[in-house]
Amino acid sequence: MKEINILAEPGQTFNTTLDGHNSRIRIYWNEYHYSLLDSADVPEDNGRYYMDIQNELFEINGIALVTDIDLLTPYAIDNFGGIFVYDTKFQRENVIYQELGNRFALVYIELDELEEIQAALVSQGIS
Repeated sequence: MKEINILAEPGQTFNTTLDGHNSRIRIYWNEYHYSLLDSADVPEDNGRYYMDIQNELFEINGIALVTDIDLLTPYAIDNFGGIFVYDTKFQRENVIYQELGNRFALVYIELDELEEIQAALVSQGIS
């Protein structure tokens, strides 16, 4: 497992090596606009972090940073591990703008490690 260093900033782009693949990652905040709503109806958390990732295997844009799932699962990428956001307080909340990189960490689980985890889950009847 490799923790990917990120900051609580509205936009950041960096390169990192994941399973031997030079990958470019862009993290950005997208605010929602509630101009038609009464200010009392606007949620406190008025946006979401997203990620774009590209390397020689694939390019994916607009991945919502949510906790508790492999962010790459919907894309069925061969020969690549998984990227997860986890809440270090284990409260299963949406990623909060000011706490990305602190409370909410971005990690990459290498392919062999991810396959071991998946095999263990299957052996337990969990898939």
